[in-house]
Amino acid sequence: MNFNDQTGTDQVMDVSSAVERLGSEKLLKRVAGVLLENATNHTTDIKDAIAAHDDKKLEMAAHTLVTSMTYLSASFAPAAAMKLEHMGRDGVVDGLQDVYDLLMIAIDRMAEALKPLL
Repeated sequence: MNFNDQTGTDQVMDVSSAVERLGSEKLLKRVAGVLLENATNHTTDIKDAIAAHDDKKLEMAAHTLVTSMTYLSASFAPAAAMKLEHMGRDGVVDGLQDVYDLLMIAIDRMAEALKPLL
């Protein structure tokens, strides 16, 4: 996974696709607000699972995050979360922290992209 090509909030998510997917900007605002409120819990669960070497918890927490971010037509953040999900499912430990760090950067950028909507 390479984060170098993710340089601006316009590349973090496609707001027009998210509005089209959800049906209205009002619903997008609501979904974005809920996602950002819950993202801390999900990323904490992921971090705890990595520290505890709990592959199943990692897989489940990352999957929950992937699902919620997909509604926002986000690009890199769900890809990083999905990578963690697969790593948990497959019991892969090498690189977990690096992918987690990329996920956190991507979520921060997504939060910045969503600020004008909230």
